[in-house]
Amino acid sequence: DGPPSPPAEKIKIAFLTQEIEAPPALSNLDPILTDEGVNGARIAIADNNTTGKFLNQDYILDEVTVALDGDLAAAFKKLVADGHRHVVVHLPAKDILALADLAEASGVLIYNTSAPDDALRNDQCRANVLHTIPSRAMLADALAQFLVKKKWKEWFLFTGPREGDRLFAPAVKRAADKFGAHIEEERV
Repeated sequence: DGPPSPPAEKIKIAFLTQEIEAPPALSNLDPILTDEGVNGARIAIADNNTTGKFLNQDYILDEVTVALDGDLAAAFKKLVADGHRHVVVHLPAKDILALADLAEASGVLIYNTSAPDDALRNDQCRANVLHTIPSRAMLADALAQFLVKKKWKEWFLFTGPREGDRLFAPAVKRAADKFGAHIEEERV
């Protein structure tokens, strides 16, 4: 039979998000998502636990959703105090930066799953933040490469009224310049 196996190494991972005010629906056919992001974390944990059996590892997911008016920093500090060193966050850039700058964040790896802000990878880069989502610049570069490959070098750019639209437009302009396309533009 041999000696008994040592107990599995427990690896605690937290998923941290905060409630948001639901934006107006663009269509009545679009579902309202109440668990955006967390399902991916659940699938990843299940997958890791399958492999973890062979490596004698047990992955544990703790899900925390902070109320709209709740204290995000307090929730993060509690997770760290409870032994979490890996925190997957589904938050806007300003909140990610605030958490990354906390003294308690030292030694904690924060996984950004939702903020595409270019600044997070440039002047606001933090050593303890890992990005799992492409930045707006990356998305614009991919789009530009595809369009140029198709020989579509004359573009018309509409910039919508939302903040994300206003932030994506400069990335598209930079990508057009970078890959040799020409843009006409209009703001909505």
